[in-house]
Amino acid sequence: MVSRGFVAPAEGAIPSPDMSFVRMLDDTALGWIQRGQYAIWTGANNVEGAKFRLLERRDNRVIVISDVSGALVMHRISSGVSFTIENLFGYWVSFDSDAIIWLDILSSRGQYAILAVGGAEGKPAHANVDCPCPKCGDFLNRQTCEIAPLRFRKFLDFADQWTSNFNRAIRDRTCANCGFAHPIIGLPDRDADQRASRS
Repeated sequence: MVSRGFVAPAEGAIPSPDMSFVRMLDDTALGWIQRGQYAIWTGANNVEGAKFRLLERRDNRVIVISDVSGALVMHRISSGVSFTIENLFGYWVSFDSDAIIWLDILSSRGQYAILAVGGAEGKPAHANVDCPCPKCGDFLNRQTCEIAPLRFRKFLDFADQWTSNFNRAIRDRTCANCGFAHPIIGLPDRDADQRASRS
């Protein structure tokens, strides 16, 4: 098969591309949108605001993905690697997709961040959600969510419900290995229109 690029239709409007994404860097709205095979989250804050920070978990160690000089960070999160984003997730998650990209841009106005999940047909197909024990590092209440193709909202709703259940049930937050009780975790407020935009 030879690609000849985009060929305009003989009649009617030119269709929208499968993958397009535009967000102004000073747009401070948080939110998830679906574009093609990607679920994309964007967020921004001012200089004084709480920063979004990517953390990866390798065994019982946590790696901070950032640049101390404030340079742009573009990082790929590998399939199966647990990660969280401070001031966005209260939980840790891993996806079965290699095409997870974190983009962190710092400027004199503050921070702009993007997380893109997906990029392959039918991916992500599932996600694992848990919290590590702050004392010994064991997984707490690990659960798996099956995600239908192009239906990332199912994961977001699952993660919200997981967090609610985790906070309500002390047994889910208590480590079977060392007995430490994880503190209640939180999520940032999501406006109704942001929820409605999930698809």
